[in-house]
Amino acid sequence: MPRRNTAAEPAATAVLEGADGDRLMTPDEVADLIRITPSQLAQWRYEGNGPTFVKIGRAVRYRRDDVMAYVRDRRRSGTSDASPRPA
Repeated sequence: MPRRNTAAEPAATAVLEGADGDRLMTPDEVADLIRITPSQLAQWRYEGNGPTFVKIGRAVRYRRDDVMAYVRDRRRSGTSDASPRPA
């Protein structure tokens, strides 16, 4: 009997993911990556803060590039530094 592809297989998800930077991440994956709780990430969405996100139906997803840009934009050289650190 032929083997069926499932959504969990890399070949099936590659179409949605595109290049690695375009990979869509779940809120749990993003929260784990930036070391915050999923509820904190949800609060940021509600407040209009945090990384840019995508809504697909009721599902919330984040592009990896958007998450990394969000982190890079918040780099500081000291606790009193209000502006980003030069690259």
